[in-house]
Amino acid sequence: MIRKGIDPFDRPDLRDPEGYTGYTRVSRAEMKENPYLSTILCQNAVVGIRSSIEVPRKFLGYFRYAHNFLIVVTPYLPIGLVRFLLGKWTTNPYSLWLRRAVTLKQYLRKVPTSLAVQARHRLTNRGVRPRSIEAGPCSQPEPDEYESDSYASDCSSDLD
Repeated sequence: MIRKGIDPFDRPDLRDPEGYTGYTRVSRAEMKENPYLSTILCQNAVVGIRSSIEVPRKFLGYFRYAHNFLIVVTPYLPIGLVRFLLGKWTTNPYSLWLRRAVTLKQYLRKVPTSLAVQARHRLTNRGVRPRSIEAGPCSQPEPDEYESDSYASDCSSDLD
């Protein structure tokens, strides 16, 4: 199918009815800043991991053994397991059983738009902001806070 130029994952029944059809590109930086995006992409792409790869003991409950593979059986994956699987995907993609046999870099070039929109929507609804935007007590105070003693005490406690 690939030689003929047919994409098996571009089926009408897999498209989102709300109009988020097609594919989009996701950067690695965006994936690192948005844990929901990382989780959704990992849940969508990873089916299992080879049983010869050592998985941390605390994550073994999320897998079931079948035919020399540990198959992911839960719909929810903790962020630690997601990071572990994404790390294996970057260093050794042949150790994973993926829905599409591509590297992580190739997968991020062609992510279903509905997944990216869903992850961005979850991030904004949770009130979580990416770390680069997140402000601490001393980062950008209002001009009237400069004169108050509470601002000085907040900043001095951060230095301790």
